[in-house]
Amino acid sequence: MAETNDILAEVFSRYLTGFALSKALLEDYTKVVAKLENVPEQEVKDRVWKRCNEIFEEVKEKQNKQTQEALQKP
Repeated sequence: MAETNDILAEVFSRYLTGFALSKALLEDYTKVVAKLENVPEQEVKDRVWKRCNEIFEEVKEKQNKQTQEALQKP
C-alpha cells in the first residue's frame, strides 16, 4: 500500500509541476506578446486557450480513432 501511495504522490507531483510550469509560461507569454502586439493581455490569453481547446479536441479525436482501431484488431 505504501508503494502505491508513493507512486501516486510522484505522479501527482509531476502533474502539479507541469501545471505550474504551463501556467507560468502562459502568463509570461501573454505579457510579452500583448506588449509586442499592443493588445490587452486577455486577448492573447483567450487566443491561446482557444488554440489549446482545438488541439485538445484534435488529440482526443485521434486517440479515440486509435482506440477503436485497436479494439477492432483480432
